[in-house]
Amino acid sequence: SDIIFSFFELTTTRMTTSSYHHCLLHVLLLLLTQTQTQTLALATTPPQPPPRRSYLITGANKGQGLALCRRILSEFDDTHVFLCSRDVEKGHLAKSSLLSSLRDPSHPNPFDESRIDVLSLDVTSQSSVDAAASRVRSILTSRPQSPKFTGVISNAGILWGYPLPRLLDVCATGVKRVLDAFAPLLRCDGDGDDDDDD
Repeated sequence: SDIIFSFFELTTTRMTTSSYHHCLLHVLLLLLTQTQTQTLALATTPPQPPPRRSYLITGANKGQGLALCRRILSEFDDTHVFLCSRDVEKGHLAKSSLLSSLRDPSHPNPFDESRIDVLSLDVTSQSSVDAAASRVRSILTSRPQSPKFTGVISNAGILWGYPLPRLLDVCATGVKRVLDAFAPLLRCDGDGDDDDDD
C-alpha cells in the first residue's frame, strides 16, 4: 500500500525535480525492502522433502510379494508400500518381519515404520477391494506429507491344482478388480479426482 500511495503521488502530483527524484527514490527503496523481505522469507523456509513414492502390492505377506516390498523399501529411501494381504494378521506378521530385516543399527537414520501400511485385501471380493481403495485414499490424503501413489503390483495369485473358476477369479477377474479400483488413484495422486478435463 505504501508503494501504491507513493507511486500515485509520483504520477499525479505537480512537484519540483528534486521532489520528483526524492519520491522516486522512496518508491525504489520500498520496492527493494519488500523484495529483500520476501527473499529472506524464502531463504529461511526449510525446503520440503519430496513426497514418498507409494506402491500397493497384493499378496504381499509372503513369497514374491514380500520380497518385492523388501526390495522397494531397502533400495529406495523415498518409498512407501501398502502391504496387502487377504489375512490381515499375516500381513502384520509380514510387516514385523520386514521391520526386523530393514532396521540397521549402524544406519544414521533409523527405518521409519510409517513407510509400511498393512491392508486387508482379498482380490476375489469386490467389497474387500473397494474397502482397501477407500483406506488407501484416506491415507494418501490425510497425512501431513502424503505419499504420491506411484504403482500397483498385482501379485496375488494361485497356481495349478485349483478348479478353473477359482483360478480365473483370482488370477484374471481379481487383477481386473484391483486395477479398476486403484488405477484412478494413480491418475490423480490418490485423491480420487482426476484433474484432467479430457
